[in-house]
Amino acid sequence: MAQSYAGIPPGPLSAYLGVRQANEQAGMQDVQAATQIQGLLARMQQQQELQKGRAALAQLGPEAGEEDILRATIPFSSPEAVMKAKQTSLDRRAQIAATTEMGKARLQQQASQLEMQNQFNQSRIGAIKDENARKVEADKWERIYQQGQLDIQRGNLEIRQQLAQLKMIPGNERLKAPELLHYIDKEGNHPPAGSTLNQVIEKGFKLASTQEINMLLAGRGAESTVNQLDKYVESIWGKEGEDKLEPGVRKRLMTGAEFAIDRAKQSNPDLNAYESFAKGTLAPLIRAIGEKGALSDKDIERALNLVPKTGDKLGELPDTSVVARHKMQQLRQWFTNALGKNSGIQKINSDAEYNALPSGTEFIAPDGTRRKKP
Repeated sequence: MAQSYAGIPPGPLSAYLGVRQANEQAGMQDVQAATQIQGLLARMQQQQELQKGRAALAQLGPEAGEEDILRATIPFSSPEAVMKAKQTSLDRRAQIAATTEMGKARLQQQASQLEMQNQFNQSRIGAIKDENARKVEADKWERIYQQGQLDIQRGNLEIRQQLAQLKMIPGNERLKAPELLHYIDKEGNHPPAGSTLNQVIEKGFKLASTQEINMLLAGRGAESTVNQLDKYVESIWGKEGEDKLEPGVRKRLMTGAEFAIDRAKQSNPDLNAYESFAKGTLAPLIRAIGEKGALSDKDIERALNLVPKTGDKLGELPDTSVVARHKMQQLRQWFTNALGKNSGIQKINSDAEYNALPSGTEFIAPDGTRRKKP
């Protein structure tokens, strides 16, 4: 029996409208299915394009710049995404350029101020009449001046490295020798002479902190300084088993008198060289390492008292040969402890100490370089 349609009595019209409704519903289902298929195809295409883009980026390598990345991803991106990325890149570069210009201006101002301070202090120190006081002030200012120069050099290198990594400046110019000192690898070695900024970055050298550079230089200076002091001590006090200054107040008094005569006549070159070296080179180095490592005044004073005495001060007797050699051993240990404390890395002085280190341990070698045991 025919059914009615929306209140229309059963008949030809009602049947026609029912068939039409059924056809329309079937058509809507076909449209929905087609839309779903198109959406699925679009997502599959997007996924394929994304995979192609990732493959293109992977071929660029870790040192690719923003322009390289944009060129590689443009074929796989929408025009809107490309324009947005380019605008973001331009905005970022403009911001970096403005920041680096401000940094350059600040470093230039810092350099000018440092040179003005240097001129002032050179005049001030030159006016000091007492020779010893003048020497102390000159050494003190020289350390401050060198520290300021290191800070400025590092700041300029940091700016250049950032711009070179972003391909905003060429990095194929050779770095100068003082600039190479600011870069170290995991073992504390510097790049070879003639290296460019790009080569330094590619080989994994890092821009070290001023503290790290100070301690590396101090460590190398300490080793050579103590070795030279050992030679003077051996010449003045004798080798072990061949003591030139034996125990006893009388013998020490007589040796002190002989030293005083030699000092006045300048007839003992090793004695004069030792005393000048101890005051002019060793003492400033001890103070420099102590200040860089924030050691206490007592630690610094203890090291200064470990320098073997020749009786060149009023009321002071020269040390015996045994005491002089013992002081040298303690002085070496002081430098080892001071440098190790400042860097947080153990300093070794013998094959036995090296062999006792576990594989992969970082250490400071006797020459002051930072290394890693294989």
